[in-house]
Amino acid sequence: MFYFTATRTALLALIAGLHSMPILADTTDTPSDPACIYQETDLKTYGGQAYAAPEEIKSVNGQLTAKLNVVFTEPAKTKIAGCGVTLRSYNGKLVGPTLRVKPGDTLNITLNNALGQTGKLTPEQLCNNPHDAFGGSPLPDKFNCTNLHTHGMHVSPSGDADNILVMVPPVPYKNSKNSSLSANPRQITINIPKTHGPGTYWYHPMCMVPPASKWAAAWKARSSLRTIPPKRPNRS
Repeated sequence: MFYFTATRTALLALIAGLHSMPILADTTDTPSDPACIYQETDLKTYGGQAYAAPEEIKSVNGQLTAKLNVVFTEPAKTKIAGCGVTLRSYNGKLVGPTLRVKPGDTLNITLNNALGQTGKLTPEQLCNNPHDAFGGSPLPDKFNCTNLHTHGMHVSPSGDADNILVMVPPVPYKNSKNSSLSANPRQITINIPKTHGPGTYWYHPMCMVPPASKWAAAWKARSSLRTIPPKRPNRS
């Protein structure tokens, strides 16, 4: 069985740095949260907590259906060591859901980009950036175009499958023949070969930001996929 699990190795310094940068125009003058000022983490308060597994979605009768809403976290609900953070996320969580599938299953994912935008740029102008071959922008407040990649899996890279050459804009969008963008929401269908080996794999966007900073956003590289092959019959 495959299943996606979360990797928790975010660089807190980079996260704090992104949190302090303007993500939306109306937040640029917001005073800093005293809890977010750099200081040593109080391990008595925040350390030693029991592991909490992320949400888990399993395939049923060979089909796994999931909706991934790409949204900003709410600082009042999402905190790191007491500091409320506004970060790009899957479904408003620091860690995306675990997706459990088996060889031969089909992943049916609705990717809904609800990050929104400021200004009057068209979706094409937002997502087609000459500084990044996969779209995106060198500015953190413009990291809002996305797509989905199942890292390490041996699946189709074309069409509506694991296609990293399409981008989903941060506003509702109907695809047209003249557009280089995907519709938003994007319907993704990934057929997992029956011969696929077991392992832990992870899904994440393959656009939005330059390589030097693309791992800083909390929702990048947050979840993974594992596969466990069917049980073999016992041999005497």
